[in-house]
Amino acid sequence: MNITKDLSIIIVNWNVSDLLKNCIKSIYQTIKNHSFEIIIIDNNSSDDSVQMIQSNFHDVILIKNKTNVGFAIANNQGIKVSKYKYILFLNPDTIVCENAIDNMIEVLEQKKDVGVVGPKTLNEDDTIQIDCNRNFPNLIDALRKLFLNENINNLISYNFLNKSNYYKSGYIKNIQGACMLFRREVIDTIGMFDEQYPLYLDDMDFCYRTHKAGFKIYYLSTSVIYHFKRQSSKQLKDYKKKEIMIHIATNIFFRKQYGYLYSLLHKILLCIGSIYRISLLNALILILLPIKKEQSKFLVDILKKYLLLLRYSITGEEYLFDLD
Repeated sequence: MNITKDLSIIIVNWNVSDLLKNCIKSIYQTIKNHSFEIIIIDNNSSDDSVQMIQSNFHDVILIKNKTNVGFAIANNQGIKVSKYKYILFLNPDTIVCENAIDNMIEVLEQKKDVGVVGPKTLNEDDTIQIDCNRNFPNLIDALRKLFLNENINNLISYNFLNKSNYYKSGYIKNIQGACMLFRREVIDTIGMFDEQYPLYLDDMDFCYRTHKAGFKIYYLSTSVIYHFKRQSSKQLKDYKKKEIMIHIATNIFFRKQYGYLYSLLHKILLCIGSIYRISLLNALILILLPIKKEQSKFLVDILKKYLLLLRYSITGEEYLFDLD
């Protein structure tokens, strides 16, 4: 068997020691045709992540940050120390299935027009994560996120992209950041992750710039990973408020890729949507407060989130949270 050392695997970790351990184990168990290096950037975890890596995986290159610098900056740290011609960005809350990475590398070996490959991504219950094969955001998406609940929004998004697309391989627009395999040539051409994104959509920005540079993105439905979604981000302080950062990141994307006017229209929508949600929540709180105080407290927390989003839509202040 011809084994070549041509893969650098970059994993950004924050407080998911057990998941990270299983992720690394799955890498060693499933990559058979290529040797590789694993680079882990730990964003100042407070659990035993660092000790776990040092005790169990002596070959891993470990970068220990003194603060949580976020996803984009940490990935860029990994890129700078990586050595090989293919770079895999992998979330720590994933499990790699048999031959998934080997088969993705084969796509890059055989299809010279492809710059990036992504796998089919499954939830723990074997349902497909729709983000693994997706379009770029637009104002219609922003409207749905503001005025529909998450489950309905996901259902509509799933229907907008033909379901059969998740079961067949081919060229697509955008893949999920949980597992992205790049040619180094792409990164040499488009640059590294954009560090202006506080959280979220930096992977989408990466894919957009890949297209603009003339490289193609390929979705390989026969390569499968499991992704236990948002295991790190849900530990953040004011986790529910962190959902606002998706809206903020979306506006950064619109401004950068579609222009100032598009981002301004998005902020106007955010303002209108926030006022709508705030009015609705105030009414519900007034109704429930005398009879169900616990539910009222929950609604107050959501109200604070939309007040913060309203503040952003008016002031444009992007860094509203600490990542630790």
